[in-house]
Amino acid sequence: MYYHYWQLNEFLPEDNLPIYMNYFEPGTHPAMWFFTLDSSKLVFIISGEGEHVVIPEDKNVKENKYVKIKAGDVLAIPPGCTHAYYKTENLELYNLVYDRRKLAIPLLDGYAFPLFYKFFPLKSKFTLDEVSHPVMNLTPDEIAEIRPMLDKLLANISDYRPGGFYESMSIFMRLTHSMGKMRMGDEKKAPTHQYRIGNALFLIERDYFKPLTLDDMAQSTNMSRRNFCRHFRRMTGTSPLQYLFQVRCTRAEELLRNTELSTGEIAIKCGFCDENYFRKIFKKVKHKTPGTFRKELQNIPGGN
Repeated sequence: MYYHYWQLNEFLPEDNLPIYMNYFEPGTHPAMWFFTLDSSKLVFIISGEGEHVVIPEDKNVKENKYVKIKAGDVLAIPPGCTHAYYKTENLELYNLVYDRRKLAIPLLDGYAFPLFYKFFPLKSKFTLDEVSHPVMNLTPDEIAEIRPMLDKLLANISDYRPGGFYESMSIFMRLTHSMGKMRMGDEKKAPTHQYRIGNALFLIERDYFKPLTLDDMAQSTNMSRRNFCRHFRRMTGTSPLQYLFQVRCTRAEELLRNTELSTGEIAIKCGFCDENYFRKIFKKVKHKTPGTFRKELQNIPGGN
């Protein structure tokens, strides 16, 4: 077995679009190579079959999760999930890795598509079943529709030319839109508040290091504080302030992993008023102190 903490920026030139792709011909993907990503990933199984293996985050769960996968399956892997493939002898697949936090995508009413909650999740905690099972299975006709987009996106990313970022972004949006439509079902038109909440999410992702208040967030949606909090929790499963803390702590994780900044410096850069408050919130959100998190990285192959 092989373990690696995979960071998107290691595979991209500076200032590149935060999207990376690779393709594995049948039988070429190594078995039981475990990766933990700092970004989101969509996996498209084009042909063959195998097993998807996920290591549980819950330390009380002792056994890995094995789920059979086959041609047409699409996996949505959130940041922080550690997974691999088993029995890959005839497995053919594409990996599409992207940092949704850095993609300037106007999602608008995209969450009218149920699959967008898988592609661009609003929560940071997931069950083992959520991350291990496919989110959809493409029919042969749907694979035929999707695959040219994957090939074009892969070619664009691999060989940059002027305007390539713009084209790649348009292909990425068309790809996710097409899959969303494929599984739209009988869903009704999205309520206006869904994309209003998107304004608050954008504000948090952009200005997390600033002293944001609940009033600032509510104002960005043109809602009252009460309605804003109610709709925000309904969409994300958490409160606006808890979501802000999650974003700040995720940014703090990146700095703890990739820099030698002190915890005090990281606290200020991530919007916390002081180091003690940062330590308190980080432990509440990540269930360990910043110092413990940094020490544990030293024991993970490829962790630093």
